[in-house]
Amino acid sequence: MREIVKARHVLLEFNGRDVLNISELSVAENERIGLIGANGSGKTSLLRILSGPFRRYGDCYLHGCPLWKWFIDAFHNLQHYLPMGQYSF
Repeated sequence: MREIVKARHVLLEFNGRDVLNISELSVAENERIGLIGANGSGKTSLLRILSGPFRRYGDCYLHGCPLWKWFIDAFHNLQHYLPMGQYSF
């Protein structure tokens, strides 16, 4: 299967402290994943890293191309997540 999203050696820092460290992540075509974890564990940070607004270290790819080559608007059209709120359940 073809990889849609791939991230390698991704590191996110806040105030000189590592808050998210991913050695490797990949999502294949037609594969579905869920991000589950405690508050503050990095779920939203991961999505923001993959969608571009967070400065991070490492390599992220979308459909085999480096993430920086994608226009932010084009990626946002492909991104789907359910924010927490009163209607989440």
